[in-house]
Amino acid sequence: MNSGETPSMEGYNVVKLDPNALDRESAYGTLATGSTATGFTATPTTFTDGQQRVYDAGVTFSIENDATGAYVVAPGTKASAEINATGNVVYGYNLRVSSAGTYTITYDVPTVTLTGTDAGTVSTHTVSLPITVTTGGGGGGGHGHR
Repeated sequence: MNSGETPSMEGYNVVKLDPNALDRESAYGTLATGSTATGFTATPTTFTDGQQRVYDAGVTFSIENDATGAYVVAPGTKASAEINATGNVVYGYNLRVSSAGTYTITYDVPTVTLTGTDAGTVSTHTVSLPITVTTGGGGGGGHGHR
């Protein structure tokens, strides 16, 4: 590939399957060809927008409290993934911690070679991102002024 060329990557477009439904109510999926008699095959596409779409079934992650060295999520924990409405694989976790502070989230991606990141640090198969968790504001609704 020449310098400045945008790489192309094969993948699958995720589309709104019910165009008449509200976005939040529609199912999303990939278009397919075939029939119930012959079976269905997903229709691949080639992405040339320069974005990188990566999926690795072996991804694990950890979350470490930087102040204490204790793990909120132990190293080697299997990461769950989903494909969002834009066709990107998203790994997620609802972080709940008992105290404010700085934590480091580390993902290990064993079968993908990483060469860069927009934030955090990266090595060949690992990416880490420090985050700061602050104390939350209370909920509970206001009582208005009398």
